[in-house]
Amino acid sequence: MPEPDFAAAGLLDGLADPERAARIGLLERLHADGCSIDELLAATAEGRLALLPVERLLRRRRRYSMLEGARAAGLDDAFAERNHRSIGLPLPGPAEPVYDDDQVENLKVLRAMVESGIAEDDVHLLGRVLGQTSHRTAQAIVDVLARALLRPGDTEAELALRLADFAEAMLPVLDRLTGAVLRLHLLDVVQREAVVRLERDTGRVEGARVMTVAFADLAGFTALSDRLALEELGRVARRFEDLVVEAAHGPVRLVKVLGDGAMLVSDDAAALVRAMLHVTEAAAREGLPPVHAGVARGPALHAAGDWLGRTVNLAARLCAAAPVGAVLATPEVREAANGLRWDDAGRLELRGIGEPVPALRARASRG
Repeated sequence: MPEPDFAAAGLLDGLADPERAARIGLLERLHADGCSIDELLAATAEGRLALLPVERLLRRRRRYSMLEGARAAGLDDAFAERNHRSIGLPLPGPAEPVYDDDQVENLKVLRAMVESGIAEDDVHLLGRVLGQTSHRTAQAIVDVLARALLRPGDTEAELALRLADFAEAMLPVLDRLTGAVLRLHLLDVVQREAVVRLERDTGRVEGARVMTVAFADLAGFTALSDRLALEELGRVARRFEDLVVEAAHGPVRLVKVLGDGAMLVSDDAAALVRAMLHVTEAAAREGLPPVHAGVARGPALHAAGDWLGRTVNLAARLCAAAPVGAVLATPEVREAANGLRWDDAGRLELRGIGEPVPALRARASRG
């Protein structure tokens, strides 16, 4: 391929050394990688020249169009199109390569799921959920890496090449990283479901003990993540975590923080409800997104640092149903908690809970 005249093409307009020299080095690398002048001009005009080496790296393994990938996996075109849409990606041109071998293997997994009796609508629902979480994960990775790799005085070319070198080193292990985290969460969910089903079928779980369980959650955090910069979103999440850590003292124990939510437990029902009231009130005072919480009391199984069973699920569902700023609880919590005031919150239909649940809203005691 003959060496192009970058200056004549207008790719160096307005640049002086050292930016000009750095731009030439970047353009030479991209040209050697097979990038045409038209591609370079388009990327420059769109302000994405610094990301072009990474874009090309990500495209390098793509061998199949969407329809070719579907046929290689034994799926029809309509399924492939719906799947691609469900995971949140724009429909490509008929001949545009968008899939690599790994993605074809994923399509084969989807075919096997349908053949095993899983409804096609449910498969696409799963794709929609995975697409949403994957998009947020990808955006966070790019934001974190760009901030970590950006150095004072960087030229566009220096940043572009550093990003490309880092991406080339990281891409082979990213699937392992994200897949390992997903497997851990999948194991956690499967274990939870197994305990709940056993409890529902037999009426008890061996080794369970009576415990008060609470979940607290930042309202609207997902929507917030779409409009706040990553740094600001991180500040909100860190401050929320600080609040729940501060509330977890004495008989109240923090089990885990779930990004925009937290799980706490206690033998002392009143202490746990007061901790939840403290978190909701502190969040309001500090101008954080409003917090809502749910508290339940009953048998729960302690396993690997976590708590499992219907009581845990009930607390989580109450949290999801609670109005912003409110702490909802079951009658069992009220019976075990002294010194608190309560308002009737009606009977609530909660997902995964067979019958309507009577709920109460906790009010801070007045001394």
